[in-house]
Amino acid sequence: MSLIVVLRSMFYSAQAFSRDISNFDTSKVTDMSHMFLSAWAFDQSLCNWDISSVHDDGHEGLFLWSGFTQADCSCVAGRYRSFDKFCNKCVVGKYVSVANSVSESDCLVCEAGKFTTKTGTITCTDCQEGKHLKDAATSSSLHDEETDCTNCDLGKYIGTVGNSDCLLCTTGRYTDSVGTVNCLGCPDGKATAIAASIATAYDSVEDCTSEGCPAGSKGVDGIISECPPGSFSSSGSPSCSLCVGASVTASPGQESCTYCSGDNLANAEKTACLSSSTCEIGSGLTVDAASCQICQFGTFSGVDSAARCDFCPVGKSTASESSTSISDCVFCGTGRYNENGVGGICTACIAGNTTLMKAHIM
Repeated sequence: MSLIVVLRSMFYSAQAFSRDISNFDTSKVTDMSHMFLSAWAFDQSLCNWDISSVHDDGHEGLFLWSGFTQADCSCVAGRYRSFDKFCNKCVVGKYVSVANSVSESDCLVCEAGKFTTKTGTITCTDCQEGKHLKDAATSSSLHDEETDCTNCDLGKYIGTVGNSDCLLCTTGRYTDSVGTVNCLGCPDGKATAIAASIATAYDSVEDCTSEGCPAGSKGVDGIISECPPGSFSSSGSPSCSLCVGASVTASPGQESCTYCSGDNLANAEKTACLSSSTCEIGSGLTVDAASCQICQFGTFSGVDSAARCDFCPVGKSTASESSTSISDCVFCGTGRYNENGVGGICTACIAGNTTLMKAHIM
């Protein structure tokens, strides 16, 4: 039946005929005039028939002098009632998600970012990642093929489905291919333009420049962040460098460190100059005595004016750095030892060995 286009007078005067023919595919039929003329016994539901291709005069005398008394159709979702006795399918590019639709106007064009390639659709299909469909439900012909979904242009991306438009790559990122799901990060120490409004600013790795990573910041995978206090950088740097000696940076985003005046020392964090030549509690002088550093594991500094960090007693260590009291030194647990004897952390014994006492040195 799917290829038949004319059913005119097909059951004319078939006075005893009343079989179930609801499974006939009538979607291509253009003329069914007088089809059941004088078919006195016929009274079967035809609600499954789609007669959307029938010409305006192709319904003439359809049930004339027949026994047809079927009630009006209650159409399923994806269809609408036609001539009360039939349920036409929504055309390709349209859908209806509710049942009992009574007019072709109930079929809606797919929304932006969606399409359908079949008739009788309940919902439309999302364009896939990296593609978009801009039309905002103005014409079914713009939503009736998967190819209506087009690739994102260079410099743009979309990582979700069902989108009306693609997004510009953000600062520090680019894409040099169409249909991109995610933009690429610029090489370390470089970035693309800030807040550019055109895709050409993000469509090549050459758009990534060291100027996009200014002095006082670092660039890693296109992400630009300020150097924290105690560090600095020059333009186009992939990392921040720590201040050395008696030099500091008190605020973030600095391109150089400032030396402390006179004999004053830098604190351990290199964020401030001390008002004297001594270190704060929990820190001690560096080897060159130019600045302070935090006390490492196994050491402590319990008073201001400390020249150095003191070692914990043999067989003990601290739970953290910057310890401020000898009471922070605790025995190594069973199965652990202090490999240096003084200072350092407690280390687990190798497999198959253990210690029998709380405190141990090698």
